[in-house]
Amino acid sequence: MKKRLLAWVLSFALALSLLPVGVLAAEGEVVASGFCGDRQPRAVSWVLDETGKLTISGTGDMEAYEYYGEYHPYNRFAPWYAHREQIQSVVIEQGVTNVGSYSFYACENLSDVSMAESVMEINWGAFYGCASLSMITIPSEVTDIGSYAFYKTSLNSIIIPDKVTTIGGSAFGGSKVTSIALPKSVSYLYYYAFDGIELESITVDSENRYYCSVDGVLYDKDMTSIIKYPQAKSGTTFSTLESVEDINRQAFSDSQYLSEIIMQEGLKTIEGAAFSNCKNLTQVTIPESVAAIESGAFAGCANLKSIIIPEGVSVIKPNTFSECGELEWIQIPVSIESIESSAFRECKNLSDVYYGGSEKQWSLIDISDYNDYNDVLFTTTIHYNSTGPDTSDPGESNQPQYILAKFTGYDEATKQ
Repeated sequence: MKKRLLAWVLSFALALSLLPVGVLAAEGEVVASGFCGDRQPRAVSWVLDETGKLTISGTGDMEAYEYYGEYHPYNRFAPWYAHREQIQSVVIEQGVTNVGSYSFYACENLSDVSMAESVMEINWGAFYGCASLSMITIPSEVTDIGSYAFYKTSLNSIIIPDKVTTIGGSAFGGSKVTSIALPKSVSYLYYYAFDGIELESITVDSENRYYCSVDGVLYDKDMTSIIKYPQAKSGTTFSTLESVEDINRQAFSDSQYLSEIIMQEGLKTIEGAAFSNCKNLTQVTIPESVAAIESGAFAGCANLKSIIIPEGVSVIKPNTFSECGELEWIQIPVSIESIESSAFRECKNLSDVYYGGSEKQWSLIDISDYNDYNDVLFTTTIHYNSTGPDTSDPGESNQPQYILAKFTGYDEATKQ
């Protein structure tokens, strides 16, 4: 009898030794448990109890999980994913050094998160889709906040700690955050770091060596680049500073209220999607100093009426004016050598093109006809030797012989 009892005790002790540390400390009955360490899987463990509390404990990094889209065959979720609807709170204990990528993806009922000061990284998509999460305290030792870390949460505000150096793309996208204050430590922002947030202002610690803020708009430190104009910033007109040489990619994208943009002389580059989806934008002034307008710069500016491309720009890039449905006229300089795919896609109201060169020069422009997305250029009226409305030769509609000249080598001068 004693031998049986001893054997039972030893078996029970062995079973307990195989359980993750922390199972024994769970407040309620254990629902599920396991390991979730990265380089040493058993170094970090997890326990979900019947109250909906998920406890992560141990030493080192959590494992990184993967999400590529709904039903994607390469998705790899955290081991508690099957219990995600039960999870209401998360405690990451001292010793755990990061929050793994997509660790709490789609934990829609998660409303309370506590992270120990040992946590130094909140990785890509860590709290993606935690729709009930409205408040969180980021530990003071965190240096990196990954892309989509708090995407589609209900965060109302966020305090970024003084040691954060990097903020990834759309880190707070889809949340309810309306203002961001960057500490002096931040040295790198993904170009779409603040996408998907209805920000009203961005402020920067005066001791930051890389960024600064003027009237709630984010610039690089020497104010030669506009990094981000907050999407929900009030005001309908904006004029760039004379020091600005570059408007960054997506800098003004999705602006809700801007109707007029005045760019000062000295500006050199308008980067990709810089003004994309500015639905209320109707007037744009581009200075002669601009030499490059990148892909999709004004795509989706549904109410833009007209635009003048300055002399010196050589290419109208793909999608530059796509879906500018109210665009009525455009002035194109003789410096343009090519108009690339979809540059004027869905510009259904474009009726006049004012071109700075002759008809022969126009015929030499390489106009992409990929999927017929630039067809409007073959049906609109081209005004040659023009510097704009009321300064041109009489307009001539593109006739079939012009199209032949473009695609079959038909020579208008010799009729051959």
